[in-house]
Amino acid sequence: MTEVSTFRLYLMRALYLLICVGMGSQIWPLMFHHASWELMHGVACSMLAAMTALMALGVRYPLRMLPLLLFELF
Repeated sequence: MTEVSTFRLYLMRALYLLICVGMGSQIWPLMFHHASWELMHGVACSMLAAMTALMALGVRYPLRMLPLLLFELF
């Protein structure tokens, strides 16, 4: 009972991909074309960009990145 079903693995991969593409399409253009930011705005954008990059890694390794997915959903 320690194995995860194939359906659940593909569901997790779909969630990782959805978050990566959805949030990445909004955050990464801000990272490349930005004016001067205030400190907290820059920190928030950098953290969200790092989260989208890690979500892309979660497509390949869905169970290892499960804490990141739970952090994003909660």
